[in-house]
Amino acid sequence: MVAFRGYYGPADGDYALYVARANGCAVRRLTRSIAGDPSWSPDGKWIAFDTSGEGEIWKVHPEGSGLSRITSGGRANQDSSPAWSPDGTRIAFVRYHLGHGQIWVVRADGSGATVVHKGARDLRGTPAWSYDGSRIAFAVQTWPRSWIDVMHANGSNVRRLTKKRGEAWNPIWLSRDTGIAFLAGASGTGSLFVMRADGRDVHRVALRGAEQFTWIDGLLPRQRC
Repeated sequence: MVAFRGYYGPADGDYALYVARANGCAVRRLTRSIAGDPSWSPDGKWIAFDTSGEGEIWKVHPEGSGLSRITSGGRANQDSSPAWSPDGTRIAFVRYHLGHGQIWVVRADGSGATVVHKGARDLRGTPAWSYDGSRIAFAVQTWPRSWIDVMHANGSNVRRLTKKRGEAWNPIWLSRDTGIAFLAGASGTGSLFVMRADGRDVHRVALRGAEQFTWIDGLLPRQRC
């Protein structure tokens, strides 16, 4: 299945969380309010998402049951961009505290929220867990530049991986943590690049002008609705 933000009306706020089969069939709306940035739990039983402006992280089962709140940012905080850890026990997310970007980690039941990185003015997109759960890659933005950083999951040993001028965003770990794929370009669209997990051997693999991408372990089924 695929989870995504979909529009149901013409107004700016008329969008919600949807799911569909991987072949594009059986589209179902899960929320009755604004939602975005979905992240699947590793076992496929939950989808974490943010409330896109209201500053909260929620989770729901893919058939629409079990809707429950994970974080509530409060008046001074805005929470967004959840990312489920590979073992399913934790969720990383972005929190803006008084306008400054931070990365937090919380247990899947909403307890034990801890800040692991607060050195960024602005963060771009969703944090990305390594497959072994030991590291988190993320994009930092200082307009008009953005770059990819990586750190240990506890927030230590922050390192910059992309150093050229321009924009880099949307880091995704390759299988077995052999490297990181990301987008780089200008004005919000970019080509697809890959590099080693330490930032070496950067090379472009596709020229597409993309805004976002993700990794799929396997072939998509043919559309037969």
